[in-house]
Amino acid sequence: MNILDSIQISIDSLMSHKLKSLLTMLGIIIGVASVITVVSIGQGGEAKLKNQFSGLGNNSLDIYYEPGKNEIKNSTATVELFTAEDVYELSKISEIKKVISSNDNVSKIFFNEKAQDGRVISYTDGYYDITPVELIEGRLIDHSDLQEGRKVAVITKELKERLFHDKDPINEIIEVEGTPLQIIGVYKDKTSTIIDYEKRKILVPMSIWPFLYGNDKIQMISIQAKSADTLNTAGKNAVDFLNHSKDVEGKYKVLNIKMISKNASTITDIMTAVISAIAGISLLVGGIGVMNIMLVSVTERTREIGIRKSIGATPNKILLQILIESVILTILGGVIGIVFGIGNAYIISYFTNFPSIISLPVIFGGLAFSVIIGVVFGILPANKAARLDPIEALRFE
Repeated sequence: MNILDSIQISIDSLMSHKLKSLLTMLGIIIGVASVITVVSIGQGGEAKLKNQFSGLGNNSLDIYYEPGKNEIKNSTATVELFTAEDVYELSKISEIKKVISSNDNVSKIFFNEKAQDGRVISYTDGYYDITPVELIEGRLIDHSDLQEGRKVAVITKELKERLFHDKDPINEIIEVEGTPLQIIGVYKDKTSTIIDYEKRKILVPMSIWPFLYGNDKIQMISIQAKSADTLNTAGKNAVDFLNHSKDVEGKYKVLNIKMISKNASTITDIMTAVISAIAGISLLVGGIGVMNIMLVSVTERTREIGIRKSIGATPNKILLQILIESVILTILGGVIGIVFGIGNAYIISYFTNFPSIISLPVIFGGLAFSVIIGVVFGILPANKAARLDPIEALRFE
């Protein structure tokens, strides 16, 4: 009897006990499906985080202020982080193409009797060069809006759905901090997080910020280098200028995008590894289930094994036969688990708007692990069958 005959006999044996075979594979199916789902969502989340931190271009940097110890202790201390003069001086640095100022605050946004909490973001020219924005309808804030201080706004589609539902919001008037603003566009923010209020944003010209909040302080500055090659030099020169020109205890620094991306990757890797380990326990339990069922199967087929031995089947042939059945069970379970895992990943991605990345190495790894489980947990029952005494086996009832 060659190996093809052994495979055919194994398939016939498994098909004759369909329910038992399916229940045996259940642990493998759940384990493989869980691992693939978790890893695909984890890798998708990591890619999304990296995309959020990197933005559209690769030649821009954010500058932030790290307060000193006394400033942290003294909560009443106020530091004017950036001024219009700082922006002007920074723009004269040879490696810098453009300096973008922006402010950010959370406010109530009113339309008629409706109100929603949302983030109000104001900015100067160049904002769209460093922030991923997709226009859905209307138009974005342009240079003339910024220069003339027009009281206009562009809202995210999430805010539109909350305030206007199916109504066209273009040219409608909303109110922020008692100031009426005309909506000129709706956009999709590609950097939105999974936090709900973070998705409800409104963009306004920097020139109308004093009307909204009563001050013209600049909270954030981003610099755009003339090329990616001069980015590091531009960042260094910018923070050197700020640190030497201002009498403050703290330090101005460049936001290290690479380090943030690396930390984000580490966090997602740890989370994926922990959850995958939990899913791996299911695979282990599934393997034990396969072993138990195969042990029962050997006991049920003791007389059959005795007959085969009596007509010339060697212990190695019997061992191979049982191992093949165990491996076929786990491979089938692995394949079904892969299908379910990919399906689960796409379903979760669809309903949560969270990306999923299907990894071929993970798929092949899940299948290979299923084969290993079949071999490892099939050895004990296969060895038991191979060592049966044919005479005792024939007497078995």
